[in-house]
Amino acid sequence: MIPMRFGSRSCSASLLSNQTAVTAASCFLDEKGELMRYYDNIRLYIDSGVSRHMDLPFFGAHLVHFHPSFSTVTLENDIAIIKLDYPVPKDTATPVAIYSGNVTDDMSLVTAGWGSTSTGISGVPSDILNTATQSPSSSSVCKDANVNWSDNNKNIVCTLVKDDKGLVYDGGGNPLAFINNRVSLIVGIANTVGKSKSSVTIRPEDAVMNYYTHVYSYIDWIVSVTGLEKPYLLNTTARTSPEYSTITGILTNGNFSGSNSTPTILQNTGFILVMLLSSMLALLF
Repeated sequence: MIPMRFGSRSCSASLLSNQTAVTAASCFLDEKGELMRYYDNIRLYIDSGVSRHMDLPFFGAHLVHFHPSFSTVTLENDIAIIKLDYPVPKDTATPVAIYSGNVTDDMSLVTAGWGSTSTGISGVPSDILNTATQSPSSSSVCKDANVNWSDNNKNIVCTLVKDDKGLVYDGGGNPLAFINNRVSLIVGIANTVGKSKSSVTIRPEDAVMNYYTHVYSYIDWIVSVTGLEKPYLLNTTARTSPEYSTITGILTNGNFSGSNSTPTILQNTGFILVMLLSSMLALLF
């Protein structure tokens, strides 16, 4: 998982290739709700442990592709691709494959991260990697807290919070994963907020549902902006469970920018942690 920060904010992202990561476009919104346009000094840190450390090797990012239909108002199409300055070595982190199957209510999915907790200081990332098991939900309640949701096999996946463990506002970009035959596959990336039918902003910690951008729904766009082939993005044969990675934080002394072109994960359970920008989250597989 790679921590990524914008000032006091932090987010998560997941490596799709050794030089490409996927995250939430909403991670790049400034205090005015506008997309940041400068990306000087963006740094993505990689961690491989359970605890959060800042003295870590980092990778720069020189280009951000926002989905051309991303809305800063409704937060529809909340997805972005980050191009790193140079490849992440294989012995540091290995990309994750995208889950391409149906998302059903009987699935058991996993998310994790360093977002603030109910027992910690609000807005301050946890020093310990937190994880949560969630299941997709096709309940009509999903529409109540997020009008963008319609079906878990379309652009947004709705999950049911279990045991009061779910996303928090500083968890944007957090990965949602499915483990199949000991291989971890990325299903979604966390949305930071939802919009109700009455246009009320609902923070994830205030809802019984959490929402994730369904990565596979954007596979054609990902192929078009990255140049990566679809078979590669979906291929799990070369990606054994202990070597998956998630980017969760980008630390920067400058500003972020995006192109308008048209997760720490425990090593003994699967992912290597990578930290990215506007909300810290890591996957534990």
